[in-house]
Amino acid sequence: MMTTEVHTSEHLDVAAPRTTAGGDRVWLCVLVVVAVAIHTWLVARTQVTARDGIEFARIALRLQNPSVVNKSSVQEVLKDPDVKQPPGFPAAVLATYTIVHTLSPGDVLQDQIMLSTRVASAVAAVLLVFPSYWLGRTLFSPFAGFAGAFMFQVLPVTAHVTSDGLTEGLYLLCLATALLLGILAVKCPGVVRFLGCGAACGAAYLVRPEGAVAFAAVVVVVAAHAVVRRWAAGATVGRLAALAAGCALVAGPYMYTIGGVSKKPAAENLLQSPLKLIERVFGSPAGSGAAVTSPALFAAWYDSTKDGSLGMWVGKALVMETLKTSHYYGFVLGSIGFLLAATRFRAEPWLWVPVVFMAFMLPILAALAYYGQKVGVHTNHYLSERHTLPIVYVGSIFAGFAASELTRRLTDAVGVLRRIGQPATGAVLLIACFGAGLFPLLKTPHKKRYGHIEAGRYLSTVISPDDALIDPFEWAQFYAGRSVYTVPPDKGDAAVVYAVVETEPDDAPKSELPRRQDALNVASDGRSEVVYFWPEDTPRDKARVLVFKLDRNKK
Repeated sequence: MMTTEVHTSEHLDVAAPRTTAGGDRVWLCVLVVVAVAIHTWLVARTQVTARDGIEFARIALRLQNPSVVNKSSVQEVLKDPDVKQPPGFPAAVLATYTIVHTLSPGDVLQDQIMLSTRVASAVAAVLLVFPSYWLGRTLFSPFAGFAGAFMFQVLPVTAHVTSDGLTEGLYLLCLATALLLGILAVKCPGVVRFLGCGAACGAAYLVRPEGAVAFAAVVVVVAAHAVVRRWAAGATVGRLAALAAGCALVAGPYMYTIGGVSKKPAAENLLQSPLKLIERVFGSPAGSGAAVTSPALFAAWYDSTKDGSLGMWVGKALVMETLKTSHYYGFVLGSIGFLLAATRFRAEPWLWVPVVFMAFMLPILAALAYYGQKVGVHTNHYLSERHTLPIVYVGSIFAGFAASELTRRLTDAVGVLRRIGQPATGAVLLIACFGAGLFPLLKTPHKKRYGHIEAGRYLSTVISPDDALIDPFEWAQFYAGRSVYTVPPDKGDAAVVYAVVETEPDDAPKSELPRRQDALNVASDGRSEVVYFWPEDTPRDKARVLVFKLDRNKK
């Protein structure tokens, strides 16, 4: 039996209808103003970049000048076993650094490159309003697109993470673009649109390996069209080929360079053992998960002494971290929006693209938390709020639809609201959402960690190349100039050893920070002395950051 396409077009490539209107420009202008204001405020007030940003800054500087690490080309840098991250975000940091260095040539290299990591992420987060708006507009309505994009931008976790030196801003921009182009390609099939969607998926993968999940989601939706005979098999194969070609053109060179899919340990673990999560998720492996002595900020950590089953903890952590990331109201509105849109999935199959993406991401996040990260002899199992951002992002699309539908129905039902109209009613709802997260939104991130930078600047004036430096926290070592391009090897036989100690670490389990115990051993040595502490205007016993100096030649 021959299959025929149930579609308005008889051709493989069809011009999409023109949808841009004056109202779109108004909504987008408001979104851009809001996003620029939020990210400018946070970038300007942030003095300490997230610790992970140091790694991206280091890779960016290596890409700029491979010879500083004895490499002859960018390809050799990317193949270096020490470079675990894909090149997308470091490349964006390098491009931003070129501008920052031109505008402020007299600033210290560390300050310039770390500012570049924050600016690169923040610029991408501002640009994110465009695909976010068009996602909601394409699926539902202009106001739904505006509401969803607005709510996601003003979420405190979103604003803070995408104003920091982390990949999330650029990753979400590429991911949103991939989902939007995937929806448009399914809605109005064409070779160019599938090529574009594949290229956007490849770009998302170059920022974070899980960007490939967007590609998998579109593949599943496209294949389902052939299974239910909505599209002819031949046309489906052609569209999948275009999708794969677009992805390969962007992501292929990097995969060829590294000779694999990813160099990140977590990604390799998942690829090598995809069934282990299913087999063990309801068990509590003996000895997995070290005891945590203090909770982490913005993350849930597994403590085997009190959390019981690892599988049950993973499920609970996933729900709780998603709730916190969405600031609770986003989760509620997103759930309502999904229920309201449920009746449209059959008639509008392109709605499945973001839903299938979310369905794939949930078990991946669960697996990442379940397998954890090896630190020394222990395995840390944790789930951060920022890990759930892709889930919350998709939820914000449906939250925007819920805001649009609820305000429309309220306006129709209530006389007072009917007089002021749906736009004003919707504005009140969005202002309430903004107000609910205003105080945490404006809070300066990592404020208590500034002492590490000051400690690094002090160390840069006193430490010699022959001295050893033990810094479990990374910031001081980086700002002292010891790990700008690469992490130096340990100098176990050094006569002079400096150690950085923090009295109240609050963003990772104390016992699991690499080399923390080594630093504490130096601090407790009777020959050690405190040579620097911060804050400088407080008594030493109230200091948060201490620098110890151990002179082994002392008797």
